Amino acid sequence: MKITIGFNWQGKFDYKALIERVKIADQAGVHSIWVPEAWGRDAFTLLTLCAEHTSKAQLATSIVNIYSRTPAALAQHFATLDELSGGRMIAGLGTSGPTSSSISTESNSIRRSRGCASTST
Repeated sequence: MKITIGFNWQGKFDYKALIERVKIADQAGVHSIWVPEAWGRDAFTLLTLCAEHTSKAQLATSIVNIYSRTPAALAQHFATLDELSGGRMIAGLGTSGPTSSSISTESNSIRRSRGCASTST
């Protein structure tokens, strides 16, 4: 059996407490640490922080929205975290929920609007 832990990003977040928890989890032999991309926060930043303070636990996204970045950008993010963590990255991809999807849709709308404005004379 593999034991995993995950973090809820809602509300105010205590980074010092998170670091202590991931250190304890890593020392206790937890298989993996899972971080979602939610509530306007990305998963990669927190997982990078976890990578700095752990040495054994796998580091996983649960999930990263496939619509908010290009495939190349996602690959680059995952590859960088995999390198920084010494090969401990687990990629979790998905379509996400309404909050992340609406942010992506708003960003696309803004880009389209800017494109129209820049092409008109």
